Amino acid sequence: MKAKTQVGADQIQIRQPDSSYKIYFMCNGIYGKKNTYDEALDGQWVRADDLAVVTTDTIANGTGFWFIRPTETFEPITITVAGGVEALDVSTKELPQQYNIVANPYPVDLPVTNIPYASGMVTAKTQVGADQIQVRQADSSYKIYFMCNGIYGKKNTYSADLDQKWVRADDLAVVTPDTIPAGSGFWYIKADPSADFVLTFNSPVK
Repeated sequence: MKAKTQVGADQIQIRQPDSSYKIYFMCNGIYGKKNTYDEALDGQWVRADDLAVVTTDTIANGTGFWFIRPTETFEPITITVAGGVEALDVSTKELPQQYNIVANPYPVDLPVTNIPYASGMVTAKTQVGADQIQVRQADSSYKIYFMCNGIYGKKNTYSADLDQKWVRADDLAVVTPDTIPAGSGFWYIKADPSADFVLTFNSPVK
């Protein structure tokens, strides 16, 4: 959906370190008080705070973003993303805030376990009080994974195999075999807002 401004247009919203969002909208080519039409703007992404110019901004690899449609009544669409492919065996992502939008940086599905424990992450018996990965589902719910402390069950049994591993919140006592789809963004939530560590992705590409 195109429009003169972000109001009524498809949008890309990228979260910034200060928790604000940088917003881009799909322009209909019209700009200014005189509603001037510019074919070069029509069907292009324009930054909401820099009108009348096709944006030259880029989205860094591993950065998640919101794609927002102005109404839910449209038929589903497929988004095509072009750009460089992450070739490093290990990719990293800084977490500047407690709630961070992150993305799978690889062109294939990423096992959740390919995001290893780092000093500063908080472990717990359940998702309560633990670092979390939340992956949004098609029905707008979230699939939640937490960093386990190795303890599970009513008897608080300890398993070294679970300690500092990702466990799905609805499938306890098992290290998750789930993957994060290629091109999928997710929330990474730090249990300790002041924790200072870098998220590491081990490449699933062999």
